[in-house]
Amino acid sequence: TKGKVITYGVNNDSADVNLSDVQEKYSGNPVTTFTANFPDSKKIISTINALGTTHTSAIAAALAVADALKVDSDSILKGLETYKPAPGRLNVIGGIKHATIIDDTYNASPDSMREALTLLERMPAPVKMAVLGDMLELGEISDEAHKQIGIAVATLNLDHFVTVGPSGKLMADAARVAGMPADKILSFDSSPQAQATVQQILKPDSLVLIKGSQSKKKKKITKEIM
Repeated sequence: TKGKVITYGVNNDSADVNLSDVQEKYSGNPVTTFTANFPDSKKIISTINALGTTHTSAIAAALAVADALKVDSDSILKGLETYKPAPGRLNVIGGIKHATIIDDTYNASPDSMREALTLLERMPAPVKMAVLGDMLELGEISDEAHKQIGIAVATLNLDHFVTVGPSGKLMADAARVAGMPADKILSFDSSPQAQATVQQILKPDSLVLIKGSQSKKKKKITKEIM
């Protein structure tokens, strides 16, 4: 391209705009602290009320645009202070029984599933549960993609794994074959069928990831335990 190219990244020193020293904390509110590094050696230390590289990579992209447009540091800081996740997009919220919900119900793909599961693994909690639904519109890779997610879930030592939809059953079967105890796995055809059970098995202080393609209506489960 003849245009000027500006790269951005997270923990990537070769990027023009790079977020370094990224630290996540959750004690009732999600907080990520980072240092934004710019090409002219300018640095900005700030926080956002969100967790996960889904958000930090979006912030890095926004800061690259801000730098290209020569936005001043004070305005950048004010913008960062207002950042919050959109509903259903890796949004950490409180629920019943002092539970914490990772609401990622807007949509789902293999990459975003893995990112959400990684956040579930990183966050501390005495009890953890994943409620995952079908990933739609994957074409010929669909069955294998769902099986691979199930295998990934089996490595996380979760207390419960709940699946929704026909492809969700592929995830459940793969997790079982990969060594996850069968009594920890529950499968349902639809979100309305799953939501009451999820509420019943929810233990105090649990951390719950809820994710799937939007048409599967996983947000109903989120509302059930909010």
